[in-house]
Amino acid sequence: MSEVLERLRAALAPQYELERELASGGMGTVYLARDTVLDRSVAVKVLRSEDDSETGAKRLLNEARILARFSHPNVVSIHQAGRLGESFYYVMDYVDGETLEERLKRGSLSPEEAARVGSDVLAALQAAHEHGIVHRDVKPSNVFLVKDRALLGDFGIAKRTETLATGLTGSGHRVGTPGYMPPEQAAGDRVTPATDLYALGMVLYEALTGRRWSVPMTTAAEADWSGLPRGLLPVLKRALAWAPEQRWPDAESFRRALARAGGRRILSPVTAIVAFVVATLIVAAGVWIVPPLLAPPATESVSSTTIVVFPFSVRGAGELAYLDEGMVDLLSTALDGAGQLRTVDPHALLSLLERTEAVTGPETAAPVARHFGAGLYVLGSIVGAGDRIQVSAALYDLEGPILTRAQAKIEDEGQLFELVDDLSRQLLATGVGGSDNRLSRVAALTTNSLPALREYLRGENAYRAARFDSAVAAYQRAVAADTTFALGYYGLARTAIQPEVSVDPGEAIQRALQYKDRLPDRERAFIEAHDAFVRGAASEAEQRFRTVVGEYPNDVDAWYSLGRVLLWYLPVLGRPTSEARVVFERVLALDPERNDAHYQLAWIAGIERDYVEARAHIERRLALAPEGRTALALRAALGYAREDSTEQELNLAELRQAESISVVIAVQVTTVVGEIGYAAEVAALLTEPWRSQIQQARGHSMVAHLNLAMGRWAAAKAQLDRAEPLEVSPELSAPATRAALAASLFLAVPGRELERLRSHVAGLDPTSRWARVARPYLAGLLSVRLEDQEAAEQYARELEAHAATPESGPVVGEWAAIAQDLALSVRAHAASAAGRHEQALAMLDRAEPERWWRPGVVGAEPLESLARDRYLRGELLRELGRDEEALIWYGSLGWSYAEQIYLAPAHLRRAEIYERLGDPETAASHYRRAIVLWEDCDPELRPMWEQGYRALERLTREPSSN
Repeated sequence: MSEVLERLRAALAPQYELERELASGGMGTVYLARDTVLDRSVAVKVLRSEDDSETGAKRLLNEARILARFSHPNVVSIHQAGRLGESFYYVMDYVDGETLEERLKRGSLSPEEAARVGSDVLAALQAAHEHGIVHRDVKPSNVFLVKDRALLGDFGIAKRTETLATGLTGSGHRVGTPGYMPPEQAAGDRVTPATDLYALGMVLYEALTGRRWSVPMTTAAEADWSGLPRGLLPVLKRALAWAPEQRWPDAESFRRALARAGGRRILSPVTAIVAFVVATLIVAAGVWIVPPLLAPPATESVSSTTIVVFPFSVRGAGELAYLDEGMVDLLSTALDGAGQLRTVDPHALLSLLERTEAVTGPETAAPVARHFGAGLYVLGSIVGAGDRIQVSAALYDLEGPILTRAQAKIEDEGQLFELVDDLSRQLLATGVGGSDNRLSRVAALTTNSLPALREYLRGENAYRAARFDSAVAAYQRAVAADTTFALGYYGLARTAIQPEVSVDPGEAIQRALQYKDRLPDRERAFIEAHDAFVRGAASEAEQRFRTVVGEYPNDVDAWYSLGRVLLWYLPVLGRPTSEARVVFERVLALDPERNDAHYQLAWIAGIERDYVEARAHIERRLALAPEGRTALALRAALGYAREDSTEQELNLAELRQAESISVVIAVQVTTVVGEIGYAAEVAALLTEPWRSQIQQARGHSMVAHLNLAMGRWAAAKAQLDRAEPLEVSPELSAPATRAALAASLFLAVPGRELERLRSHVAGLDPTSRWARVARPYLAGLLSVRLEDQEAAEQYARELEAHAATPESGPVVGEWAAIAQDLALSVRAHAASAAGRHEQALAMLDRAEPERWWRPGVVGAEPLESLARDRYLRGELLRELGRDEEALIWYGSLGWSYAEQIYLAPAHLRRAEIYERLGDPETAASHYRRAIVLWEDCDPELRPMWEQGYRALERLTREPSSN
């Protein structure tokens, strides 16, 4: 018994007992084992000892992680994984069957068998692709046949799509199996989900014909299609198209087409005769029979987003007869999933039509459409002459006239899919699909690619449902299918500003601008306004969107976009939240179901401390869009708002298992519309050891900020002490965060500690573009706190030098703007410390933070929001007697977890101003908020807390707490 096997036995005991070796190949050996607890057979895969290399271990671990990422009835499930020294093993389902490779040794599959196997594998691939995974090794030996179903296995070289730059691994080595690699994979080009679909097409071709598909020399036009069933021919031709964009748009479309082409049953003559005799006998008995399945209807209601494609009439070339019902499959597949559009299953339709009278026009088609609950239907005709094919189609509304007519023609039968795509685009241009979104209708007229249009419409639906990751993926597929699709790029840019999306909107909007001339005036105006938004030209963006809503006052998207611009830039411009609130209220007046407007209004209500309204908007948002990362965060905030401890615990348990981005969003939401202490509990979930070091560092930073927001500087420093050993980028390092917090204007930090922090900051990585500007900025602020004016000025000049030569080193583009503004910030703080208030304010007025406070550019603290500068503005204006202006800037704080540190001091200042202005009631509310925030503050901050407490007591004559 080998040493590896002995170690494996020990690792698996006592739950699993090894029985025997099942197979050995690829990178691992598979053993049969017994699960002694559940009394079942399992399989254990372990890296073979002779392949005990770093690459092999990584591949086996990768396969285990891929399988653990999602479960599906057609994918082998994983139960447990572990390490064996430098190797790995995992426990998975035991597959008691044979591989497709073994089955094909006994002969080809029937069309029905091939359709069933292909359908199962495509269901597995669809699930994998939805999780961002490309298999990259679909072949007969990786398809397992178990009784009446097929399973897809061996994800050893599968990859997350975001890591798939090319089909290569390591230094120029292609991964996959020679003979089953699609052309782009064999060439070492980028692989995508379409790569898996081509590979399965090769597998099915071999399963049906007994011949191997030769990738290097075979295109669809050159291939030998003999022996393939006529119905499956167009399905496989599309799957095996050389260019990825010409293949099926996704695994589900391929699966539906395959299932219909290979699995539809036609009534036999004997069955038809029996049915006729039975019907005759019933009629003879005096009973009137309505055609089968037309009474009662299969559904009680008619949907405006359900469509029936009826068989086309065929005239001319007899070899085109297969297209009468073939168009039902092809056009149904092309239209299904475009927006909210859903087509009636061709199998069910054709089965019904075999038992009813022929559909000859609208009068016979409408009852069938109504039976299926379809509010739309398509009738058409095909005329063939030689190689030419001309198709006409008409789209009918069940209750009204023809909505549109479409025509297309081709010179060669091989262009059939292009013809179907052309027809589909024309039909979709009417705006069918349950959406009155003008952009969706314009999209149908501005792209020549049906796959691009379908993905765009899917993206629009996902965007409206707040499934932003799905929307981004759909828009990315749209622009991959049509690289000149302006609205696809616009959709991507618009979605990229959402907090849970990590896509640069700037690049996408630039591509949209490049192709904007293909669009009508209104859509061009949208793109130009959004470009100003992501460029940081806040005033221009606001003006452009106000122009659009002025010309189109009922355009919901335009109003929403205006609200997003305002909400994004209001804090750094020192403008009140009410400006954005009235815009989002207008959005809901036009469309009460606009879920993202409810989210924005909940955020604004949280900033304004109106928790009753915030809770109402959160509840409405969750009712309209209950899924997604933002929904998870909102549920956490709602649990706090309801003061339901059980719900809070359940939400924390759910977040504990969630991906890190969900927790980050939850921290932001619970900070603003919840409570800081609860937000700190949420942030602490990021510090658990199973998360990456980057996320742990982010979690410690968040908890440190939130502790300081509660006046607990010692607790904040303790959090950063725990983050110290983590190896992360400079912006997340503990010294940088500690220096940023120590520079807070209300903290009294000993000079020795400030000196030590300045020394640490000076050691930040000089090659990092973030550190290139953060180092002199933080050092400059600490110098001001140390009353070292000369050093502060020196650091300000260093920042100016970076801004003056943006082409040198990592300080480029927006970082040059950042460096310029940070130089002004350091000088403003120095002038303020020296009592030169007017000069300090003038320097802050010269800064333009909106230039880099824009989507896709905003970085981590200490450069995130210049909250300290906004607080300083308030302080300067207060000193200068400009109280009303000071109130605006104090009120601009608190929009994120990082800004909360200034919230209590800002409330104290606002309370003092309102008391001085003769408004004791408002003053009391701000004193109360400050003392609640700092109720458990450190001794160093206790004098400020006590001052507020005594002021509240004086105004109300009753203490607010014990």
